[in-house]
Amino acid sequence: MDQLAYALITPYSLLKSRTGGIIGRLTAQPRLKLVAVRMFIFSNEFVDAYRSIMAPPGGEPVLVEAWRRYIDENLRADNPWGFLPRCVLMLFQGPDAVHHVKEDAIGSLTEQPVGDTIRG
Repeated sequence: MDQLAYALITPYSLLKSRTGGIIGRLTAQPRLKLVAVRMFIFSNEFVDAYRSIMAPPGGEPVLVEAWRRYIDENLRADNPWGFLPRCVLMLFQGPDAVHHVKEDAIGSLTEQPVGDTIRG
């Protein structure tokens, strides 16, 4: 059964000109079909809803606070950096798409750079 999965390229990555490498890694996954791409500047209402999903109450307090701070500082139009926080949202379809985007393309945080995923 096909799933839908998304990847969000954040303003920081766009500003650092990492977009091509990220898109290359994501589209190189043979099991995934790219079905949509769109650039956004999110409304505060959207950021509030995204924040509640990514940093839900009852989670590990340190992680919840870190996610909330990151989202507020980087995805809101009124941010401490003074730039428009453009994000690129990519939508993929395929069998087990969530797993393939998360594990095979984006990867986990690692202490040693590996180079086979976006985070690596």
